[in-house]
Amino acid sequence: MSKRALCIPEIFVYFARLPHMVRSFRTDNIYAPGPTCPDDANNSMKLYAAYRATEDSLFPCKTRAFIHYVRTHHVVNGVVKLRPKTGGGHNTGKTTTAVGVRFGYEMHDQYIFHYCAMFFPHYHREAFISTEFSLKFTMCFLGCLRYLMSLSPGDTDETVYGEAIPGSTHRYRYSKSAFPQPLPTLPMSKEVAFAYMCDCMGTDLRMRVCDARVATFLSRLEAIAVLTNTFRANPLSVEAWRTTRDVTLRPMQWSGKQQEFLDAVAERINVRDSSDMAGGLSRWMHITGGPGTGKTEAIIHAAYRAAEVGARVLILCPTGALVHAYKAVSYTHLTLPTSDLV
Repeated sequence: MSKRALCIPEIFVYFARLPHMVRSFRTDNIYAPGPTCPDDANNSMKLYAAYRATEDSLFPCKTRAFIHYVRTHHVVNGVVKLRPKTGGGHNTGKTTTAVGVRFGYEMHDQYIFHYCAMFFPHYHREAFISTEFSLKFTMCFLGCLRYLMSLSPGDTDETVYGEAIPGSTHRYRYSKSAFPQPLPTLPMSKEVAFAYMCDCMGTDLRMRVCDARVATFLSRLEAIAVLTNTFRANPLSVEAWRTTRDVTLRPMQWSGKQQEFLDAVAERINVRDSSDMAGGLSRWMHITGGPGTGKTEAIIHAAYRAAEVGARVLILCPTGALVHAYKAVSYTHLTLPTSDLV
């Protein structure tokens, strides 16, 4: 139940053995850092910048991942500080902080970076970014594989050497206990690194989303692996994938209900003042339908038609998955300025 709570989706994994009925911990939440988000963009990124800068004097062993750093540090008035051991009010006597993480949509490549940044120890975000093909849907996937394959045995059973430091012969070092799952024999082959990536991310997703979405995510990773091998065998094919897809409105044959919805929207965007509203013309509408019944397509067409006649359109979505779905079908159009659609 705790794992599926929106504000604290990660408590179940790390606090499953704590006495929940007494609630022996405090809670906080954080947005998973992105690969290109500025370090001063928000408190989450400020914490991420402070984490990357820790334990880097002469490259000592980093002993924990970012998720553990957030449990002991927070931002106060723009400054990263240690969390107090105890607090007042509801936090009295509670020394442990449980952190919920807001991830992006798992079917996009950036989710892989989100996961790695939260759960794999590292010193620089470039550890999880690859420029091999300069394709946005492979950079984090290939970056994560490169990171895992660069891990090598350390000088003790508890230590593992990490990825090479850019521009030098040194390597960052990590503690094995900082990884979310037990590490396989090092160094990892490409196949072993891929299996470890799938195991770690699949385990986390399985406790936050339904099994069907986990299976879809793992299938996507397998598809990217196949595509990557194709790119390496046929380098000239990369250029075709770099071409931006032109998204245009398709001519549609609407059902009676869909046409009724489009007509109602066209009529109601002309409502301008309270006198029209007083005449019984409502601008509130609720549409329902099962998957694949054309709700999104109808909404996008209605939005474009409204923008074309001068209306300002704002599309709000409750989840990251829906945001990406709407962006995928509405970010370009031959005759409509994209600024009209948000």
